[in-house]
Amino acid sequence: MQTQGDTSRPFQEVVLENDRLKVVILPELGAKMTRLVRKATGRDFLCHNPYLPRLLKPGYGSAFDAFDVSGFDECFPTIGACRYPEDPWAGAELPDHGELWAVPWQCRREGDRLHFEVEGRALPYRFSMQVSLDGESVVLDYAVANRSPHPMKVLWSSHPLLAFPPGSRILLPEGARVVVGESRGLRLGRPGDTLNWPLATAPDGRKYDLSVLAPPYLGYVDKLYTARLREGWCGIRDASTGEGVLFTFPVEKVPYVGLWLDLGGWPEGQPFYQIALEPCSGTPDALDEAVRDWNSFAVVPARGELSWSLTMTAAAFESEEAMKKAAR
Repeated sequence: MQTQGDTSRPFQEVVLENDRLKVVILPELGAKMTRLVRKATGRDFLCHNPYLPRLLKPGYGSAFDAFDVSGFDECFPTIGACRYPEDPWAGAELPDHGELWAVPWQCRREGDRLHFEVEGRALPYRFSMQVSLDGESVVLDYAVANRSPHPMKVLWSSHPLLAFPPGSRILLPEGARVVVGESRGLRLGRPGDTLNWPLATAPDGRKYDLSVLAPPYLGYVDKLYTARLREGWCGIRDASTGEGVLFTFPVEKVPYVGLWLDLGGWPEGQPFYQIALEPCSGTPDALDEAVRDWNSFAVVPARGELSWSLTMTAAAFESEEAMKKAAR
């Protein structure tokens, strides 16, 4: 159930910075990253809600779109609200965008690293994240410990909402294909339809270059997923400045990328212009569907641990080829 947003005080900020980057994270708000700033230009690559004067504090089980819809959140053990599909936790309710974004995390600083930790509520796990900087890169090291004697099927997705202008280009590994999760007006097809990347043919025969961000007056809203990738990277580059964000990850543990393309069409009346490149462990967004229909999820071993990493490089890339080269 959604709780009233708290606007009575500012939230604690923890800052990590070097001579290239500045990162701001709010432990009280699910360890949300609110700023990713490249110091050479002062550019913040994360999207901020233009309709809210300040961040709001949700409660456990809140609807994600009733709050800030900004910054970089962690989604676990599901993205879409659902019930856990199998014993011994069959029927346990898993909230919208998972449990972690709407609850406070513990935080401590260890030298030049930030360590965050939080306990699961619907399921018995401990989720931890360490954040460090390496030149122009933010390095995120994750681990989930399963406290039960049963294997735990889960979905993890990064959820960085990014601010890039029309004409910016999304880059994916060679040979990538994408699956429709949803598309406003069925523009790109029905859920489950597969499209070529980047040049896709819609059901009506129209062709779209999905890699180029369309202007806001078109109001496109699409959620896509890559098919299983062969290489662990994705990125987006501003064609006008060359600045971009490159994500790299171990493809054997993070084999998919979700693409949230809200190009001036959602929500009704106060639309955003934002995108998210979401390296993730499975598809689609709801864990029950991922287990039942897609066979696409991660498993935390009984009384064991699952670990992985994600690196975000915020830099100027001379060309798209330079970004691809940096990914490898």
